[in-house]
Amino acid sequence: MNPTGFLVGRTALVTGAGRGIGMAVAKELASLGARVYLVGRTASRLYTLQDEIETAGGDAVAIPADVNDGDWIASLKAGSLEVDILVHTAAAFAPYGPLEQCADEDILTVINTNLVSALRLSAALLPNMKRRNYGMLLFLGSKAAALGAANQAAYAAAKSGLEGLAKSVVAENAFTGVNAHLIELGLIDTERTREAMTAKARETLCARTPAGRMGTPEEVAAAVKYLLSPDAGFLRGIT
Repeated sequence: MNPTGFLVGRTALVTGAGRGIGMAVAKELASLGARVYLVGRTASRLYTLQDEIETAGGDAVAIPADVNDGDWIASLKAGSLEVDILVHTAAAFAPYGPLEQCADEDILTVINTNLVSALRLSAALLPNMKRRNYGMLLFLGSKAAALGAANQAAYAAAKSGLEGLAKSVVAENAFTGVNAHLIELGLIDTERTREAMTAKARETLCARTPAGRMGTPEEVAAAVKYLLSPDAGFLRGIT
């Protein structure tokens, strides 16, 4: 890792950093020179990742926290951290099955983790971003939002709200230096995806995917890198 890239001097907060997409994104941002705050619920995973990034020459700080924790989000709003970039990868699936079989608490967990936390984190971080005239909010959506997702209706509904959030942030902050984008993902090969979906469901989706396979967390991290780069400087509120 050679932290001399275009994010030197920037700070990034990555939710869901303990594994999968969040881990890949955190490593990518650290390699580009950002100081990365690693947020997730499993402390051991975060500290292991922090050590890995620091050993490679990067700068990372593990922050064990739940994105649904109102007290923690309130501390962010109070300015406990200076954050230039938010990459919100934390996600939750309901138990795989028809909507009518989902318990209310599972539906609420999915909506809160995927959508409400993104709204609350954005509200907490925006004031400082606007004061510094720079900020980027990147949300990870899903093609399930546009196509629907049999047996994951709550997840598809939650992800569909992220496009409205990204575009609204840009509409409200068009001349403040704050920007937002949504990356609408297809099926990505992560531990959580394999836990939540049956092998048959994954095979069916891959058969409908032009690449004929699942994507990788590193490919998602490459998309994040592009959207943060000077090459994407003209883009505002894209999906």
